[in-house]
Amino acid sequence: MAQGLSYRVNIAATAITNAATVVIQGTNSATVPIALQRVEFQSNQTGATQTVIPLQFGTYATASGAGGVVPVASAIERRNSTAATTVFRALTATLGTTFTILEEYQWNGATPFDMVYGKELSAPVIQAVIVWAWIIPSAAGVPIISGKVTFEEL
Repeated sequence: MAQGLSYRVNIAATAITNAATVVIQGTNSATVPIALQRVEFQSNQTGATQTVIPLQFGTYATASGAGGVVPVASAIERRNSTAATTVFRALTATLGTTFTILEEYQWNGATPFDMVYGKELSAPVIQAVIVWAWIIPSAAGVPIISGKVTFEEL
């Protein structure tokens, strides 16, 4: 494993609008790349209300700068007093520009989405300055979504 500092950013449960939505967007600092370790999303959908929610992971040319919430990452190791340099925005219908898709999934909203990048070779390393995001690319109803992203600043 890499020897960077590990952080977690939480996404509080929020109802999304029936529109394309940024679930979580990270803007890496000018000097610090990151490696994603785990991505977890949950919705309030049950068997009776379940839908298939399209999810895409990718990068933006320009970040979304409006709406939603601005969660702050916290260190996983409590002895780590260094603040994360990655800046976040979550649960906004204001998308960034020029999205490049890296991964696509069909998420059954009644079950948790849990992507664990266990091997160093499979963990996406996102270079410094890059804006990355997990998005719902099209209207998918109005579920309440929450989750967390665990990452390492390298």
